[in-house]
Amino acid sequence: MTETFFISDHHFFHKRILELTSEHGLLLRPEFESVDEMNQLMVENHNSIVGHKDTVWFLGDVTWKQNTEAKALLKSLNGKLKLCPGNHDDIKWLCEFFDEVVLWKRFPEHDFILSHVPLAREDLKRSRTNVHGHLHEKNVLDHTGKPDERFINVCVEQTGYLPLSLDELKLLFQPA
Repeated sequence: MTETFFISDHHFFHKRILELTSEHGLLLRPEFESVDEMNQLMVENHNSIVGHKDTVWFLGDVTWKQNTEAKALLKSLNGKLKLCPGNHDDIKWLCEFFDEVVLWKRFPEHDFILSHVPLAREDLKRSRTNVHGHLHEKNVLDHTGKPDERFINVCVEQTGYLPLSLDELKLLFQPA
């Protein structure tokens, strides 16, 4: 049986991401000593749960570099890769590695829509939930300052550097 997975904001080969801090002054990715260690863990995590026939939706900001090393890394990832590009992605360069590249993707059968940047609330008329990336450790907040349950952030910092399966994702949906 094939599965569908979702993940965002790997930032492969982005050395500076290891120096970035949250609004509270904490490192975004404190578990890594080097970009090579970060890349290796994310590839191992990916390939440990994604099979060759599975589909993986990357919701942007895939890789910082465009070189032979990045090509080899992307080619080593299991599954049929699909992309909603992010603000750091060179779409023309990445097309070689992804079976489908779209700005957003609607899944009407599950009532959600994929995007890199969270959609505006008024754009959730056609889908109940927005699965997105871009915010790293942050979440979209509602008017009370609590996480808005209509938005699911699948950035690697939120998922333990593992792609989320469709079944795992559906568990996070706000009850109708």
